[in-house]
Amino acid sequence: LGILNLGDSVRVVGSLIGPFQINAREVNVMRTRSEAENALPLKPVSVVGIIQQIDYPSFTFRMQTETLAIVVSADTDTCVQQNSERMAFTNLRPGMRVKMSGYGSVATGFSAQHIQIIGVSP
Repeated sequence: LGILNLGDSVRVVGSLIGPFQINAREVNVMRTRSEAENALPLKPVSVVGIIQQIDYPSFTFRMQTETLAIVVSADTDTCVQQNSERMAFTNLRPGMRVKMSGYGSVATGFSAQHIQIIGVSP
């Protein structure tokens, strides 16, 4: 934790133990403050693919698109829907075909704003 600085973007994996408290198993610096200040704005992205793996505590999942596998991060504000009905992130399952809209790139990672469940892969 000694390498963390104010303004760093981090990914924390662990268990929620109380309001604003996480028992962290892993902390990764995704982008330092200086990298974020000097970075180009994140590009909007929309991709369709099949969910391969899900890590519910960290709100991340790996999905296979037509061309490559990507890791997508979500949060409590990410809208998950199926047939116009609002769902929870925990409703996502491996094998589901989804359309993810958000921001990012292969180099920076992907952040989902909206996840539309299309169906289950055959």
